Amino acid sequence: MTRILTTRNGGLLVIPPETAEHLEVHERQVEGYRPITELLEELATRLDLPMDGSLVLRLVDFGRPVGRTGAIRHGAIDGRDELLAFAYRNGRAFPTRVSPIGIRGAEVTTLVVVATVIAGREAEGAYTLRTAYPADFISPREPMDPTLPAQELDESLAWWSRNALLHDPEVMGQVFYSTWNEVLCKAPESTEHVTLTLGVTAGYGHANEGAIDEVVTLKAVVEAGIRLANQVNAEIGLYPSFVASPARVGYKHEWGCPEGGEFVVAFSGTRNPEFAKNSAQYVAAWRRLACLLKKEFGQTTATLEVTRVGLAYLK
Repeated sequence: MTRILTTRNGGLLVIPPETAEHLEVHERQVEGYRPITELLEELATRLDLPMDGSLVLRLVDFGRPVGRTGAIRHGAIDGRDELLAFAYRNGRAFPTRVSPIGIRGAEVTTLVVVATVIAGREAEGAYTLRTAYPADFISPREPMDPTLPAQELDESLAWWSRNALLHDPEVMGQVFYSTWNEVLCKAPESTEHVTLTLGVTAGYGHANEGAIDEVVTLKAVVEAGIRLANQVNAEIGLYPSFVASPARVGYKHEWGCPEGGEFVVAFSGTRNPEFAKNSAQYVAAWRRLACLLKKEFGQTTATLEVTRVGLAYLK
C-alpha cells in the first residue's frame, strides 16, 4: 500500500510498496532499534523538500540512535594494486568494497535519505522516497558504477579507498579479494551502442540483384563504409569504426520483399569512452555515416538505433 506523508515544509513524500520492501534490506542495521518503516512519519516531520525538482540526498538527524552504520572507515590504501575485499550486492552487476565479516558498524543518529521528484509536480514538492538507511556520511557512487561520470572517478576511488561497506551475507555474495585495477577492468562503463541496418539493392520489388554474391557484396559494402567513414572523420573529427555483418530482413511480399528476405548489411559500433569522449559527437558521426551510406547504395530509408550499454574495455 502506498503511503503519502506531509513533510515539515508542506511537501509530499510518497512511499510506494517497492520502497517499503527495499527498506527491509537494511533491517540488520536497525536490529535492536525501531524498523525504518516505523520512522517514516517522524522522518517527514524532520524533512524539507525542495520545490524545484532537485534530487534529495541528505542526512536527517533524529537526535537519538536509530541504528548502526553499514560502512566503516579505513586508512588510505597505497594504490590501485593493493589487495582488498569485495563482494557483489544482490541485484548489482559490479562488486562493492567490503570489510571483513563479523565487524559491527558504529551507532548513529542519522538516516541517509534519497528521494526523487514526481514528474510534473515539482512546484508541489512531491517526491518519491527511494531509500533511507542509518549512516553518518553520504557515500559517492562507486568506481565501478557505469553511471559514474569519468571526471568523478578519482574522487570516488579516493573515498572508497578509505571506506568500505560491512559485509552482510543476507544481501551480498561471497567475499573475494582483488585490486581496484582488476575490478575496474571488469566493470562496465555506460556508453552508446549504434546499429545501422542498410539495404544494398536500390528500390523495392527487386530480387537482391545487388547481392548476387553475398561475400563479394559484403566486402564492397565494407570498403565503401571505410571510405565514407574517412569523409565523416574529416567533417566531424571522429572516425566511426564499425563491425559489418550480413543479414536478411523480412517484410510483406506485397510491400516488395524478395523471396528469402532482403539482403542487408548491419553496421554496428560502440563508443569507447577512452578514445571517443563526446557522446553527442559520436552519435552525430554515425548519423552522418548513415546518410552517406544510404545515398551510396540508393536507399530510400535506413534505420539507425542508439542504445545505452555497459562496455568493459579489457587491456
